[in-house]
Amino acid sequence: MERRASIFTILILVICLLFWNLNKNFGAIFDYNNNEITKKEAFSGPVFELMTTHYDLHDPISISSDTAFNDTAYLEGWSGNGTASNPYIIENLRIQTSSGSAIGIRYTSVHFKIINCLLITGGIGFTNTSHFTIFNCTLFESGVYLTCGGNGSLISNELIDGRINIDRSDYVLIANNTITTSKTGVSLNALYFKSLNIVDYPEYIKMINNTIHCTDNYGYGVQLNDVPYATIVENQISGYGCGIWGDLFNSTISYNHIFDNIREFGGAGIQIWGDYINISHNLIHNNSQHGISCGLSDSFIHNNTVNNNEIGIIITSGHRNIILQNSLLTNTQNGLHLKSSHFGAIENNTFIDNGYYGLYLESAVANQIQWNKFLNNSPFESSQAYDDYKGVSSNNFTQNQWSDWCKPDVDGDGFVDQPYLIDGQANNTDLFPLFNCTITDSSYPTTSTITHTSRSSYSQSHDHTSEYSSYFTKSTATTETTSQSSFSRTDNLSSFWSLFLLIPTFGILIYFRRKK
Repeated sequence: MERRASIFTILILVICLLFWNLNKNFGAIFDYNNNEITKKEAFSGPVFELMTTHYDLHDPISISSDTAFNDTAYLEGWSGNGTASNPYIIENLRIQTSSGSAIGIRYTSVHFKIINCLLITGGIGFTNTSHFTIFNCTLFESGVYLTCGGNGSLISNELIDGRINIDRSDYVLIANNTITTSKTGVSLNALYFKSLNIVDYPEYIKMINNTIHCTDNYGYGVQLNDVPYATIVENQISGYGCGIWGDLFNSTISYNHIFDNIREFGGAGIQIWGDYINISHNLIHNNSQHGISCGLSDSFIHNNTVNNNEIGIIITSGHRNIILQNSLLTNTQNGLHLKSSHFGAIENNTFIDNGYYGLYLESAVANQIQWNKFLNNSPFESSQAYDDYKGVSSNNFTQNQWSDWCKPDVDGDGFVDQPYLIDGQANNTDLFPLFNCTITDSSYPTTSTITHTSRSSYSQSHDHTSEYSSYFTKSTATTETTSQSSFSRTDNLSSFWSLFLLIPTFGILIYFRRKK
């Protein structure tokens, strides 16, 4: 009896050792941020086979109608009946294919969800498909492709070397996803919407709280092609040739963190064209060319922090734009550059330590420049702003603060007694420079203290419709909400394996204790 107990004791120790080794290896698989092993390397080999045992191995799925969906659901034993209150559930599947889609669904209107699936190389392809949710899935060397569909959500998924492509579809929510790729991360295409009344489409697409990273400064983090009514907020985009690129209208780009987008000829944080755009509260830094490069009209650019780029913000051929309360810091060239842009308002912005001019006006007329702060810009020039308009300029500089022209104010009216001279052929002046010699480096934020602040941490209202009601007709109604805390990913199955091994272990110990 003692010999048998010893044998089983040794067996228990061996099982515990195997469990410890498995758990150690499993943890290392997903610790790719600490360079223990890359995620791509993890998707092969015996450890990968072992760690994916909680998925059900399945052949590719192809469905081409509502009837076929109903029949397939019955044969597969999927829960649900395809209604909004009881959607079909496709879950816990592992599908790998060398060609075509791992899950391909076409011409359906039933409601369904794809949950916690592992898709390798094949990806998800939808055509004329609506009422779907893709949640908590991992896609490796594949992506999600939606054509002529909508009313769907992609939430808390991870794409490794893959992309999301939305083509001629509407009412799509993309939230809390992680995309790591060597090519474009998200592509949004909506060419045919141009011919429609844009008021009919108050919410075309939403991108909220996604992390999109490129491994080799190629392509675009988010590529836009004639996209109406897009909402792109609280995303982190880095490592691309350009962070956000394309043309759109009646859209919002806010509270994003966009950085390290670099390429040999170019490399901008945001490069867009369009009308009625709200670009606000973004942190944009360390891009090889411009922080924001745009051709916009009737748009609102406010409360952005743009630092350590080549040019902070450049607007080309844009009209009637409001540029308000931005911080343009330590850019190697100009802080703000207007080129052939007219009838705008530049107010309450802060320009600090930009290598060329804080503000550069090139063939720009009829702009109002007031209540801005200029500190230590253009150290090798005689002025911190430039106006090159040939002839009598209609750009109006008034009541700005200039760190190199802050006194005297003998008559005590709050203005420096002599006008501030603006460089350039326009021979422009600020007739009423503000008297304030207390503005120093310590008066302004420094790049070392700049952090990205998410929208949720602001107590103020973020419906800016009232601020630019004369420009925007955009509806701010929200039909879908998402909370990051309501979604969770569980990559480590140690708790499952602990329970699996612990129960028989205690059973064996109790058995031998009773035998004794």
